[in-house]
Amino acid sequence: MSEEFAYDDQMLVQEVRNFLATNVDVKIDTDLINANGTSPNVKGLLAQAGAYTATAQGISDASIYDLLVDVKRTITLTGGSKYNPDFALMNIADINKMLLKKDANKQYVTAPFALNANGVFTVNGIRVIECNALTANTCIVGDSRFAKIYEEAGMFVGVGYDGSDWSNDMMTLKARKRLNLLVRTADQTGFKKVTSISASLVTLAS
Repeated sequence: MSEEFAYDDQMLVQEVRNFLATNVDVKIDTDLINANGTSPNVKGLLAQAGAYTATAQGISDASIYDLLVDVKRTITLTGGSKYNPDFALMNIADINKMLLKKDANKQYVTAPFALNANGVFTVNGIRVIECNALTANTCIVGDSRFAKIYEEAGMFVGVGYDGSDWSNDMMTLKARKRLNLLVRTADQTGFKKVTSISASLVTLAS
């Protein structure tokens, strides 16, 4: 930003703070899913969750409801009584495919084991959470007890000069947040990622 902007009006300071805070929050949400763990990045859930592999089960008109139930089955089958998958992260496009599904008579179809009350959407005990850091047609299912975020309160904001900033009377702002996503190696089996919802549904229906 220009040096004049920094000095002209103190009312703009809050605007800059809001801009930085919003963009840091977006970066955190994205990295908790997609970051590869190479310093200084955290290691996101996609890099730690095992891949779900659908198997042919002959499910009639297989839907995303069926998929979530089966992903939960594969997690508990591996971990036994250790895991109780309780969340699914999904892009809004795929959530809407569940909420807006209709039958041949144009009536909305909701699985009998799904609940949608007070803004909380659950499927067989799995809370469906909108996460647009995930691309459409993918999702992550897991047990939230085995993923922990450790962070320092607040964020650091620094001001400096980069490249030709000094001669152009510009300043560069940098906002930094310290946090880590911990999923112990022994607990990574409590999380599964679906890399193609559509392909998995075809397999489940076969």
